[in-house]
Amino acid sequence: MGRRMSNDADQEMFQLLSEWVKPHELDNQSDNYHRNALWDRILTVFDSGYATEFGVLQTLSSLFQNADRPGKLSLIITMDDLVYISTSRGGYGYPELFWLVLESNLLFEYTDISDVGSRIAGFLCRTGGIQATRTYLIHILLSDDKTKHTNAFLAFYATGHSLQSLRITMEVAPEPTDSNTQLYVFIYSDAWAFLARNNDVKLSAEDKADLTAFFNRGLALTNSFAIDYCQKALEILGKTSE
Repeated sequence: MGRRMSNDADQEMFQLLSEWVKPHELDNQSDNYHRNALWDRILTVFDSGYATEFGVLQTLSSLFQNADRPGKLSLIITMDDLVYISTSRGGYGYPELFWLVLESNLLFEYTDISDVGSRIAGFLCRTGGIQATRTYLIHILLSDDKTKHTNAFLAFYATGHSLQSLRITMEVAPEPTDSNTQLYVFIYSDAWAFLARNNDVKLSAEDKADLTAFFNRGLALTNSFAIDYCQKALEILGKTSE
């Protein structure tokens, strides 16, 4: 492949992770034992300090770029674990992986909130930061490519909202109907969570009026979860001073 590894530990890490990401089925206890032993060895090499940051980054980038779509989604779990282990001990956060995942378009290739909001957007938050991820989502919502809007709405699950992003969401989101009610469950739950976590936020009269109208729209839905989020949000707004 024309890859140059810095040392033997980098070479071993490449071989171990290449084996780890291969499709596998755990049919018996022996398979589980082998799988656990493989992961233990990966962590040993990763923690040893001999595997270089550049070598690990090369390996993860190569594996991700060559994986199919399900493989990329699965590999995010492994990358997330390694990033967490590294940063929890004050080590490197591998921010380059933020751009790798972002440029893959993977964020817009799934429809489940656990994949879009938690796994993919969550990984983007951990490698690129919440603010950078949120700014990217706002950029998507302001673009003319509406095919990406739904996943951008879902991805706010990981970033949380700022008042700015919530205002843009209110302006860009389609009218709530029974056909998009599940999307609105997530939109309204995230919007309510913003108010609940920031109950001391200073809202202008215009902000308060727009938010009140936004949540009142949701009361017309038949989904009980969406209605509940709207009612709780309106209760908070009723107690919020300018």
